[in-house]
Amino acid sequence: GRMNHPKILGMPESSIFVAGDTIDNLVASNHLTPGLIKIDTEGAEFRVLSGAKEVIKEFRPIILSELCEKLLNAQGSSCQEVYGLLNEFNYQILDAYTLKTVTGPIDGEIIAIPV
Repeated sequence: GRMNHPKILGMPESSIFVAGDTIDNLVASNHLTPGLIKIDTEGAEFRVLSGAKEVIKEFRPIILSELCEKLLNAQGSSCQEVYGLLNEFNYQILDAYTLKTVTGPIDGEIIAIPV
């Protein structure tokens, strides 16, 4: 997706194409058994998780992710969508720094633990 980080607004832009694949495909093709997934994709976290549904369902990894509502919105999603997807798979979502349950938008790290 297209991404303009708020900290570089007004600076010259450039574009690069980066090939990618879903976590589901990468895990299956490489015969992996992930116990932890770390996501920091500048607003594409919902898209990444959407491509990891089979892995989440089968392996129940702990998920560590940085979330930023502004960046998620720019990619067409939101913290609530991320939480909804994780709740669908029965994950508890915690603020990584306070370890308190998260329900609303957060700009920072979350830990999602399978319940």
